[in-house]
Amino acid sequence: MLIEDKVRDLLVTQLGVDPSRLTGTARLVEELGLDSLGLTEALLVLEDDLAISIPDPVQEGLRTFDDLLAAVSSQVSPAEASGRGWISSGPG
Repeated sequence: MLIEDKVRDLLVTQLGVDPSRLTGTARLVEELGLDSLGLTEALLVLEDDLAISIPDPVQEGLRTFDDLLAAVSSQVSPAEASGRGWISSGPG
């Protein structure tokens, strides 16, 4: 499973985001409907489920789905991703 797939799955199942709207440039607030509380909830779910921690300065800079993928991917080591059967697919 790709890290992107894991993030997509969490956003869709936990927060009810429409999967057809999850494109790389989709803006988290304006297009996906995540207000500040929804974005905080998404980050908490992702951090908890993936056993990662996204630093506050990085969280504050999240604007698009690609930004979110890059932030998550940067916190998951290649060894950990491989051990969990994930493949990093984030932008970059």
